[in-house]
Amino acid sequence: MAAVVARTVVAFYGPKPEALGAFIAAAQDALGAALGAAFQPRPVSEVHATIVGLEDSPERADDVAEFIGTRLRERPIDLQFGGFPASDGGLLSRGLSLYERSVVLGSGRVVLIGWPVEQGRATARLGELRRDCARFGVIHKYHRGTTALDPDAYLVVGALAPDLAASALAEAERAVRAATLDRTTRVPLTASDVALVQYVDPALPRASSTWRRLS
Repeated sequence: MAAVVARTVVAFYGPKPEALGAFIAAAQDALGAALGAAFQPRPVSEVHATIVGLEDSPERADDVAEFIGTRLRERPIDLQFGGFPASDGGLLSRGLSLYERSVVLGSGRVVLIGWPVEQGRATARLGELRRDCARFGVIHKYHRGTTALDPDAYLVVGALAPDLAASALAEAERAVRAATLDRTTRVPLTASDVALVQYVDPALPRASSTWRRLS
């Protein structure tokens, strides 16, 4: 059976802004020290933040990519990873504080999450950009069946061995927080950071994916 080819619009695929590359590497080093072989880092060049998948309307891929690029040329998004207080009464992510949601260990992977910020406060701008792709028939998967916006910028940084003890996961979380999330990393998301990727493996390994970066 032939492999199913899909498309997605992602950010930071391939070369990274220096601050983001250092952030990812520090988190992976901390996870490796805490978990050993139970953590398998994803190549930094393959770590990415999905902006919107194109499963609904793959034929509109070029239109969606150009729309996102135009919006980001007009107004880049400042993303923040780490540095969120335990409770600030502002934006929530799936009902949790941004501090709690900054790192998620489970379902066989480690995810670091950041959010758009303006004037020091987290905003829903990335969720708004995703929502606006609906004009092309593209619905972000976390928007289906809900009016809530998903402004999370997810970075899957590696895989976890199955059946890890809760104590091991808690220690790994503490290690990541100490290494990266207790301080602020800010990264601008611009049109030049966005790529349209065609893939057969949703992890987007570069050996089996093709991509076109927006200019």
